[in-house]
Amino acid sequence: MGGLRKHLAASAIICALFMVCAVLAVFSGVPVSSPVAEGVETAEAAAASSHCPDDMSPGLASLEAPRPTEDADGGTVPTPVAAVTPEAAAPPEPSQPAPEPEPEEAQVPDRPTASAVNPDRPSPTDFTAQFDTGSGDVDMSWTGVSGAWIYIVLRWSEDDFSSMLGIFQQLAVLDPSLASLVSDLDTQLSRLDQPGLTYTERNSILDDVEADVDPLMFALVRTAGAEGLMDDIVDLSDYYTVWFSTTYTDGSTSGNTYYLYGVSAWFWGGDTSPVSNCEGVYTVQNVGGSPATPTGFTATAYDPGVALEWNPNTEADLAGYNVYLRQGGNDILLNPSLITTGTEFFYDAGTVGQTYSVRAYDVFGNRSNRASAVSVLAPATYYYADDPGWTDAAGTWVLENYTSYGGYVLRVAQDPPSRTGFTFTGRRVRLYCATYCQSGDVRVWVDGVDRGTYSLYSLDPVWGVSIYTISGLKKGVPHTIELECMGTGGTTIPDSDPPTVGTFVNVQYLEVR
Repeated sequence: MGGLRKHLAASAIICALFMVCAVLAVFSGVPVSSPVAEGVETAEAAAASSHCPDDMSPGLASLEAPRPTEDADGGTVPTPVAAVTPEAAAPPEPSQPAPEPEPEEAQVPDRPTASAVNPDRPSPTDFTAQFDTGSGDVDMSWTGVSGAWIYIVLRWSEDDFSSMLGIFQQLAVLDPSLASLVSDLDTQLSRLDQPGLTYTERNSILDDVEADVDPLMFALVRTAGAEGLMDDIVDLSDYYTVWFSTTYTDGSTSGNTYYLYGVSAWFWGGDTSPVSNCEGVYTVQNVGGSPATPTGFTATAYDPGVALEWNPNTEADLAGYNVYLRQGGNDILLNPSLITTGTEFFYDAGTVGQTYSVRAYDVFGNRSNRASAVSVLAPATYYYADDPGWTDAAGTWVLENYTSYGGYVLRVAQDPPSRTGFTFTGRRVRLYCATYCQSGDVRVWVDGVDRGTYSLYSLDPVWGVSIYTISGLKKGVPHTIELECMGTGGTTIPDSDPPTVGTFVNVQYLEVR
């Protein structure tokens, strides 16, 4: 496939160069690249040394010998081949043409073998490869290298990736410092097999693959003993020869396939540069039809906010999703741009009892039917002041039991900088405290971020006051809330002598949804 294109292009160039050399030889009478000789240079010697710069010319001897012409007296004289010095020997008689030299093999760029790759030669830079969903082609471009006007584009398909990984694993044996790169490449390649990836997610993983492959390719041509590995990895590829251009379009790809591309510069004489940076591409094929309706759609309310979640679609050309709120008979688009990563969306202003829907889209603009759901309140989990999950990080915290007075167990601190915390998993957490005239200020931290300072003061005691709420936390990962007694914020305690200011923090429980 690639080889046929390469050899057709090479044959066309060979023919063109041959014609140019032949024309120049006829008009000048001397070989195109004939060196300046000392003394006499015979036509035979000139023919033997004549060739185009790429050794593609058949040489002077392949041209027809000079034809004789008549002089004024009716005799014949040979047609002069070139102006020569008086000492120059006469050209051979027409009846004795110069012997034809052995034909020379045309010099055509091939795959860059390890023996031909010169690490000191500059590689093409800024190599890019983009898939065109309209044409189905992969368009490539790069910045050229001075002194090179022939380039070799290399292409590996997903069927080659496992073999490439094996070659790099052998390279890591020669250079153990590369082991972590090879291990990460193994991880990234396995990610490509995940079901339900969007087009954006596929290309994001390919970016991670490129980040590992580039330094490994660099090491291949600079690691002692890796010459055979270099040849092995190049032999896996399809290759295309590009003449007089720094762009190339690959129109021979298959649909729904991963590819990895790179380019090398070829220099006259056979030197090849190391491979440029590599670019990964995922191709898709428009087979018509619409994506399937997403399954498993739910709308969970946290008041504030509603979390919308669904199962990933499995289309190879999946682009992403849009989510909607049904309001006043209309569907209101909630996401500002297509959701191309993950299968969830958190709507900050959502509440219980609203109707939501989701659609899937492919890269060609086709969309699925809606999946709909009504939002329901998420269940709550409560963590009280005496739960063993609380961790006191600083100062003094004590448990005070007021259940015999109709109250609760409280976690209490008075002096700064007393600090306690709790780790939980959920999308929303709400802090409840007891307030009183002896209470002061508490500072709240969530996941290490200062969320503000809140007063716990009230003239009369009040149980279960909601002090702080945060919603929209990432699902399925641990979060931590920390509370700090500030030692400020209260007012003068009535009937105290001497007058004192309340600073107590009385933690009652956490509500997590």
